Amino acid sequence: MQNSYKKHRSSEKLTQRSETDVARQHASPAAHPNKSGWTELTQHQVLIFNSEKLEHKPKIAAFDLDGTLITTRSGKVFPVSSADWRILLSETEPRLCNLVEEGYKIVIITNQRGLAKSQSHEADFKNKVEHILKALAVPAQVYVSVGHGFYRKPAPGIWHHLESQGNGGIPVDLKESFYVGDAAGRPANWEPKRKKDFSCSDRLFALNIGIAFYTPEEFFLKQPVAKFDLPQFDPRAMPGLPLAEVIASTKPSEASS
Repeated sequence: MQNSYKKHRSSEKLTQRSETDVARQHASPAAHPNKSGWTELTQHQVLIFNSEKLEHKPKIAAFDLDGTLITTRSGKVFPVSSADWRILLSETEPRLCNLVEEGYKIVIITNQRGLAKSQSHEADFKNKVEHILKALAVPAQVYVSVGHGFYRKPAPGIWHHLESQGNGGIPVDLKESFYVGDAAGRPANWEPKRKKDFSCSDRLFALNIGIAFYTPEEFFLKQPVAKFDLPQFDPRAMPGLPLAEVIASTKPSEASS
């Protein structure tokens, strides 16, 4: 870095910059971590958390939260408290560590409509997220949609924000990026005694973005792709219909995903 800088300085006659300044200028953007902590996109009802040592990368490994990375410790469908959680699969932590080593940025994208009802619920959830990331032991970025509309999965608003403002100016490589989620449109008994998926929102989210999609079982356990059903209505077949109208005409479930 110093030798290349000296050549550059000689040719351009730059005499007032220190080598430290030039090293910072020419360092890869991925080496610059995000400012850690919580921020909020108030207009779009989105919470964002950047953990310490988070680095921007072109390859995004994105995950849903509930039913994908964690489940309830109580065994109930919905958590009874902010402490009612555990890592879903034992394979999760080592796989995420491998992804970081492979040059991926870990991003968690989750719908949490219920948080809009109470500030205390929001504070508890933020604390929960931070404890989950400590358990996973990897730097990660977390997007939490607490409203309706374009910034709620399966609409791609959060991903658009990630690309335009949340990745340090580094273009996202869609071919190398993917999303993992349990809302995959699988019918009842897709695996013996397994219930029907409550929705297809995670699969549709990846489809709307144009990235690969996996269920937790496919990604972490290497299971074959299970049968699934997509909605009969495909807005992509109606190019003249604004996406905002499609979203407004479809009331989302209160369930998180």
